Amino acid sequence: MSTKSIGESGLAYLWTKIKAWVSGQGYLTQHQDISGKADKSTTTTAGTYKSVTVNSSGIVTGGTNPTTLSGYGITDAKIVNGTITLGSNTITPLANGNPIYFVKGTQTAKTGAWTGVIDAPALTDGMTIAYYLPYAGDGNATLNLTLSGGGTTGAVNCYYSGTSRLTTHYGAGSTIIMTYYSAGSISISGTATTDNRWSRCEYDSTITYRLTDYYGYYKAYTTLYDYQICLTKDE
Repeated sequence: MSTKSIGESGLAYLWTKIKAWVSGQGYLTQHQDISGKADKSTTTTAGTYKSVTVNSSGIVTGGTNPTTLSGYGITDAKIVNGTITLGSNTITPLANGNPIYFVKGTQTAKTGAWTGVIDAPALTDGMTIAYYLPYAGDGNATLNLTLSGGGTTGAVNCYYSGTSRLTTHYGAGSTIIMTYYSAGSISISGTATTDNRWSRCEYDSTITYRLTDYYGYYKAYTTLYDYQICLTKDE
């Protein structure tokens, strides 16, 4: 294969054509000013940012990671005095801020040491639960709950009336409504309580088979009509 010199005039002509093509493609030409196009002094530190600032040359000059709605410049979502506003929607919490949590007992045998898991980070005064008892109670009842953060409440005494402890009042399959109070937050007959406690709602030991307390079967010995219930003890 042979080569042939094109001379200086040929090179000049070729260079003219190359510049014309480069310019047409939007690339930098030989004499184009590129100052400020990639000035590293205006760039920010390498990293991941959720909010960035970009200059007129398209260079990222700063970055932040906001942790609040206002930090992101969001104005149609806010929480004021417990009321949540999302766009045109308003969410108002319960008046006392205490929903009823369902807690399923996790004990595996008849015991007074009740356990369960609650979807809450901590116990607060006035917190109410509906506790499902998988096995009958045995001895003075305590309730130790695992919290949403992984910690536990420790064994908290359960009461059904005043200072009377819950023991074998409920059998397997019962659902018990209880409200939590921390030590000293309430008083009984003028005396402040000295322990954290779960207080049972609506238990009446003088009525053996209340509809809310009796967990067995009901048997009717006559036809049942509207607004009429005839009950007898299961045999």
